[in-house]
Amino acid sequence: LTGQVVVWKLDAVALGSASDKRRQMIEADKTHGVPKLGFLKMSEIEFSHSRVVTDIQWFPEGVEFDRRKGLQTKPGLESHRFFLTASGDGQLLVWNWAETKEKMLDLKDDASRKEMVWVPYASVQISRRDSGCEMSLSSIRLATPEEGEERATTKLWAATEDGEVALIDWGAKAEEGQKPEYVKKVLDFARTWRPSVAFERSPF
Repeated sequence: LTGQVVVWKLDAVALGSASDKRRQMIEADKTHGVPKLGFLKMSEIEFSHSRVVTDIQWFPEGVEFDRRKGLQTKPGLESHRFFLTASGDGQLLVWNWAETKEKMLDLKDDASRKEMVWVPYASVQISRRDSGCEMSLSSIRLATPEEGEERATTKLWAATEDGEVALIDWGAKAEEGQKPEYVKKVLDFARTWRPSVAFERSPF
């Protein structure tokens, strides 16, 4: 409930499924066969969300984020490198996991890796257009690029704790003398009167 982001290592060795001794323990006593997992990396609390993280979305393969140029599609880049987190504090945080992982590999031991500071690569505060208050995000889904757009888009659909459904462009630019308008539209007809707990794109 701290708003931090935690990465876990869930390979066969960490889970114990690769160990003959572990399998024997599971067969002998189910209670002793439950693996105890330690986290691989945890974000710094003072730079994380101020409320619990409500959703995580990975950018598509081959997509990178640059603070000046925004999202970019790079052909041949197959791995997922960046992800986005949302929270009831109204923030969208961008995390560069690929760079963080590379830095961790350069360190010699687990203690040094855990001590390495991990902070978001970028942050955006989503506020309501009418009141300026934070928009408490409960679930997000990356929008499908429209015709003519690249595969990388900064638009997403969001559900809120107030039951709203909104289209957000977290890469929106500000006009001269004004703040960026990240909330592009709110679907009032789709509003519920209790917090939204799940949000999925229709397959039809």
